[in-house]
Amino acid sequence: STTYGSRWTALHYACFRNNVECIELFLAHPACTKQIVRMKNMRGSTAQMLAKKRDSSRLIEEFLEKTDNVQTGNVGHENDEQAMLKIMTLTDFTDSIERIESVESTLMQAKKSLEVEHKKEIEKLEEEHKTIIEQHKTKLNETLERHKKENVKSSKDLANTQNKKQALHAELQQKAISFISSSPAGKPLPSSNTSVSLIPECHICMEVMKPPLQIYTCDNGHLICSTCKPRVNRCHCTAVYRGRATAMEQMVRQILGVA
Repeated sequence: STTYGSRWTALHYACFRNNVECIELFLAHPACTKQIVRMKNMRGSTAQMLAKKRDSSRLIEEFLEKTDNVQTGNVGHENDEQAMLKIMTLTDFTDSIERIESVESTLMQAKKSLEVEHKKEIEKLEEEHKTIIEQHKTKLNETLERHKKENVKSSKDLANTQNKKQALHAELQQKAISFISSSPAGKPLPSSNTSVSLIPECHICMEVMKPPLQIYTCDNGHLICSTCKPRVNRCHCTAVYRGRATAMEQMVRQILGVA
């Protein structure tokens, strides 16, 4: 190395101070090259030129004897690793190669181990994902099947309800016809308060539904007069008014003795 600013090497200082032992050590070192020996300081002097200026015949002899054995190299460009390689023995090289191969083997084993672990982890996640999907499919199928059964049951219940309503409606009409037919022909029923109380009232206007009012009925048999029906879409039981209760109208006429 050189001193900052002056560009003096250690060899310059050894020659300047007539230190023969240091010069021998420097010139014998494997890292010492001819370019290092020939390096010049700020004034353009090499170490050998300083030796000549000191008029030291012994120093000059050392340079003449040692310089020819100094290796050729690039000035200032040999790093520590290159210098270390020059002084390494064959055994050192073998040991270094073995250590490198050992490290590479360890790295390869670690890589393979990680690959195996990653593969196992991926397979585990895939299996868990598959299990979750199967569970969701099972739950979905169970839910669909339950809804299907409930829809079938609801359809049956609705059909049974409609049949019951129709049966009740038919029974009501039959009773009304039977009541009318059981009265003496051409004779009105007694027009007493009891007979009038038999005439049904409209549940909207609360008036007795006498002729010429028409009587309408919903699916559940509730009655409404023709005056209130245009103002009401559905019965209080939410059923729709289907049509006229002709049997009830006939019964009312029979009670009142109206032809």
